[in-house]
Amino acid sequence: MRVVSQLASSVAVAPADTVTILECTEDHRATKRIRLGPGATGTVIDGYDAGTWFMAAEMPVNSFDDLAALLEQHSANPKAFVIRGASSGAWSLEFPVRRTSISKPMQPAAFRPQPRRWLAIDMDKVPIPAGTDPVTDPDDAIEYLRGLLPDEFQEASCWWQFTSGQGFKGDTLNARLWFWLDRPLNDVQLRTWAREREHIDAALYNAAEPHYIAAPILGPGVRDPLPRRSGVYRGETDAVSLRLPEREEMAAREWTQRLAHKAGNCASAELAAMLAAIPNDDMHYDEWLSIAAKVKGAAGGAGEDAFVEWSARSKKHDDRTARLKYRSLEGRGGEYGLFFRAVESGYDTYAWSGAKAYPDRILANSRMKAAANANRPVLVCPAQAEDEDWWMPDPLPSEAQRIDAPAPVAALAFDPSVPLSSLLSALPPPVPKVTRPPLARYDLGGLGGAIADWLNATAIRPQPELSLLAALSLLSTLYGRRYRDERGTRPNLYTAGICDTGGGKDHARKGLNKLVEAAKQGSLMMGGKAFSGAGIMTALAKYPRRLGMLDEFGLKLKEISSNPGSGIKDKLMELYSSSGSVMRGDEYAEATKVRIDINEPSLSLYCTSTPEEFYSALSSDAVHNGLLNRFIILHACDNLPDERDGTDIEPPAGLVAEFVRHAMVLPSGCNLSGVHMADTSVKPSLMVVHRTPAAMALLRGVGGIQDAKISGDRVTGKLWSRLAENSTKVAMIRAISRDPEHPTVDDDDVRFGVDLVGRAIGDLAVEVQRYVADNAIEADVKLMLRFIQGGGPGGRTAAELSKNLHRIDRRRRREIIDDLVEAGSITETQERVPNARPRMRYRATGK
Repeated sequence: MRVVSQLASSVAVAPADTVTILECTEDHRATKRIRLGPGATGTVIDGYDAGTWFMAAEMPVNSFDDLAALLEQHSANPKAFVIRGASSGAWSLEFPVRRTSISKPMQPAAFRPQPRRWLAIDMDKVPIPAGTDPVTDPDDAIEYLRGLLPDEFQEASCWWQFTSGQGFKGDTLNARLWFWLDRPLNDVQLRTWAREREHIDAALYNAAEPHYIAAPILGPGVRDPLPRRSGVYRGETDAVSLRLPEREEMAAREWTQRLAHKAGNCASAELAAMLAAIPNDDMHYDEWLSIAAKVKGAAGGAGEDAFVEWSARSKKHDDRTARLKYRSLEGRGGEYGLFFRAVESGYDTYAWSGAKAYPDRILANSRMKAAANANRPVLVCPAQAEDEDWWMPDPLPSEAQRIDAPAPVAALAFDPSVPLSSLLSALPPPVPKVTRPPLARYDLGGLGGAIADWLNATAIRPQPELSLLAALSLLSTLYGRRYRDERGTRPNLYTAGICDTGGGKDHARKGLNKLVEAAKQGSLMMGGKAFSGAGIMTALAKYPRRLGMLDEFGLKLKEISSNPGSGIKDKLMELYSSSGSVMRGDEYAEATKVRIDINEPSLSLYCTSTPEEFYSALSSDAVHNGLLNRFIILHACDNLPDERDGTDIEPPAGLVAEFVRHAMVLPSGCNLSGVHMADTSVKPSLMVVHRTPAAMALLRGVGGIQDAKISGDRVTGKLWSRLAENSTKVAMIRAISRDPEHPTVDDDDVRFGVDLVGRAIGDLAVEVQRYVADNAIEADVKLMLRFIQGGGPGGRTAAELSKNLHRIDRRRRREIIDDLVEAGSITETQERVPNARPRMRYRATGK
């Protein structure tokens, strides 16, 4: 019968839950004692001394406020502590009882596992962050610990208490936080949940595990360094809605069903099956001993033969030692511990027990693992099952559904004819993506347009912006040392594409390599290990037209910033500007090292990076030192485009033939050797790319825009200093790509170049304002502003700031918020929440 029915027929309404309070007997205590050391120098900490016998009482609680009041009351009693278990009924609580939850022959357990509406989280030895001090500001320390918890706890009220040793030793935070839950959760659920979380001790979730709540006992002359050891944090809600991940939920449900079905007794056949699933070929002695203790706890002396038989599977086994050790052990962990150790090794209860063992319950967890291993459809619990009453004594009816069927599944057997692909229909909807507006134009045209179109057409996740950059970079290399405009500008380019991991940023790089190899122009590509000052010069000395392609560009920028003596920054800046002159190499003291001079070197770069990696490498010096403004840096407008069926990346024959044709075009009257040979001492003959009058007029206007941008912004103005030059290079490449024999830059080419380069610089300037900082204080301000902006129109709550930005101490966060509000960058509003304290919300204004 369900508990709901029991309550309905009952005269008195039962409380929502109870808390089991144990009190030490005689002179024992449930806390630490702090006393002065010899000579009154320093303190000595005496550990817990709870003893063996306890008086027990179950206290009713109906809400978080009841729980907090009860804990605060008993924290003043040095003999009191809490356990999760409830009385088993085997012993009268009018007399002292032992703190036991595992029955032994002639000695039944005093307490049994009990699902609870309350939850304590033990957080021990958490490093104290800079700016946090539990002595001067205990609330800030607790807020930091709360920020480490999962999301569902961030806005919930809690009763908190520092452990009795806090403040007397170590430089870590040690506290216990108590929460009220919206439904009862049992020990199995909480242990499986806590094992996957940092800073949370899973050992607390056992029926008889002590939850110490008493303040320390201070001896004569000892002063408590903490102004407060406990208190209430009032959140926006008093009840935590804790929903476990599916795997943990299913494992806990299966265990609950097993206990309900067989009253906790471990059959010998099931014991042997669990042991058979645990490998012991090379098991450490301590783990072997732990298994023995679990078997002893589950089956007592009757489990000896099963344990010895299992142990005999190892080459280390000695029959006499195994039996003697087993008989000497006290049972610990019991079937619970053995069951989960077996499940971790792939134990499948359904495989040995058959459908008759648990007629009213699907063993969801082990069956899920078995189904996945056998390529069978998986059974999952529906969403409404989350609200099941977990503390019902009777077995729960099965409510599992096949994903591809609307009706409940009546049979327990799997249907091998149903393909695993049926799971795809249950995939969650995609998370809305944050995208940038598309570029004004993508129509590169000519050979460049064909390359970009081919890269997009063959990509699984197409990135048009990166494909456009890649095509421009390759053509800037192909046309290097062969073309110049009327002012002597060469077409070499430095480019970088910014895209998230998994967004498809490597596809264009692979495509360019394929195309160059198919056209037998591999000498155009620079080796991947050449990205040092000397390496680049050596590569260009072998062949003076090179395209360097570099992934993880942000890491290279960090290397340049951290090692200014490497010379790579100076070399890149000089090579960019030396494409129309002789690049003089370095002189060396060693006679064996010869200076390398290169006549009109043409180095182009195509780099890629993730946004986080790239912007974390930037500093204000990088913005102003002249290297960054030489790059055309484009952000992917969609960092994670939808996947599609990519096609063969091998370049089509027509594209290869056109690429070869462009490679072989010789300007009229050119020096053949200067074009094709690797002799860097030869000055190449170049074809002049002319401009139409309209194009020349537009370029003059671009120069005016550039000057205005440089003088208009102290922080990002320098980024615009190459607007005209890079726009000219892009326009020239577009014109050559369209007609390599008679290239002429028209006004449309100029507009294309200006739109592309201007968009790149504009986006970069915005991100520099958001990310780049000169000091730690400015970095914190920008970090908080970015986080609030990332919340969109809804902004962020104070709890979200505390959780995600806990590395910034509480006082500093408050100061930054005040500064941002005063500057008009954010707004601060107070929202009323029913039955909770008001909630603060922060929204970005866009200023």
